[in-house]
Amino acid sequence: MNQHSRHAIEKLILKSIIEDIDSKERALLDEWLEKEDNRKLYDSIVSPERINAKQNFYKSIDKDAAYKRVTSIIASNKTQKRKKYIAGMYKYAAILIIALLVSVYIFKNFKTSDQITEENLVEINAGHSKATLVLSNGKEVDLGAHQNETIFSSGHTQINNTNKTLEYKIEDDNDDVAEVGYNTLYIPIGGIYNVILPDGSKVWLNSNSTLKFPEAFTGDTREVVLEGEAYFEVVKNKGQFIVHTKNQDVTVLGTSFNVSAYKSDNFFSSTLVEGKVRLSSEQTGEVVLTPGKRGYLKFDNDPKVFLSDVDVRNFSAWKDGVFFFDNENLEAILTKIGRWYGFKVSFQQEELKSIPFTGVAKKDTPIKKVLDMIAKTSEVKYQVNKNNDEYEIKILK
Repeated sequence: MNQHSRHAIEKLILKSIIEDIDSKERALLDEWLEKEDNRKLYDSIVSPERINAKQNFYKSIDKDAAYKRVTSIIASNKTQKRKKYIAGMYKYAAILIIALLVSVYIFKNFKTSDQITEENLVEINAGHSKATLVLSNGKEVDLGAHQNETIFSSGHTQINNTNKTLEYKIEDDNDDVAEVGYNTLYIPIGGIYNVILPDGSKVWLNSNSTLKFPEAFTGDTREVVLEGEAYFEVVKNKGQFIVHTKNQDVTVLGTSFNVSAYKSDNFFSSTLVEGKVRLSSEQTGEVVLTPGKRGYLKFDNDPKVFLSDVDVRNFSAWKDGVFFFDNENLEAILTKIGRWYGFKVSFQQEELKSIPFTGVAKKDTPIKKVLDMIAKTSEVKYQVNKNNDEYEIKILK
């Protein structure tokens, strides 16, 4: 049922005004009223001043004249029975006028909170390779619009954007460079991009992520700053490589690992595929990861990094175009999927967030197939809402 369509909401508001609403309908209306904008709209419609205005409007109508105008129009082709029906309906005129005004007011104000049909799910598209590079001089470059081009050349470093990969090449390998500029790579929601850093290390940057790094590495350390999620393949034998995040630093000598450090998440995690890394912060101290280990830090009152044995595919498959979930809860899964397809997720009840799910899907799979697979396996339902060109998937019992 399209329970949050404009027409359905008009009907529920009207029923609440004339006090002819049952418990099920009241529950649907209350659910719609949970949003602040919807509550404000409802309060303005049912305010005493507005109701009085509707009643005065009704009283001002010359019902006899209106009846004559209507019957004169329909007399030629309507039966006497139909005339009697119309006459009888005038006892409901006040209700009909209120309904009309509610409908007009809703139409003007209820702009974008309609549930969309399953057919409209085709509007939600999978992500693709797209990113914005901000150079040290502040210039912004849309990498999607500048494929197979040299983006920048400083005489020391050349930046090429080829085959959806940003590559930094050192033209003059001189560590005595007076000043090294920093670049920032921004990946939007629904995006992904690869970058080859000046030392040859490879980074896959996931949706809604940023990476700040120098145009050339100098000195004994190589340092970058990450917000979001990235997979690193670090070149060995060029000094320590340090990934700074808000809550942890990840230090390596040469290895492959995944880091997830989104601001919107309530955790940090790093998963080691190959080599050895050290996680560190003032709050947690130092923790060393070995291959197949995941370090997990939840942002609560217990500043401790928990280690666990994991299947590393779960945490690296995204860079190869696959969603791979192994007994993860729906909240975590749908948050990750939402960053790729560009939707937000909510839950009708808190306990639905923790339902476990295991499954695999290619990242170019239509979103309907992904959601149907999750819904069937997890025995839940979903509702799709559109608000000001933003999509929300709501998980229901």
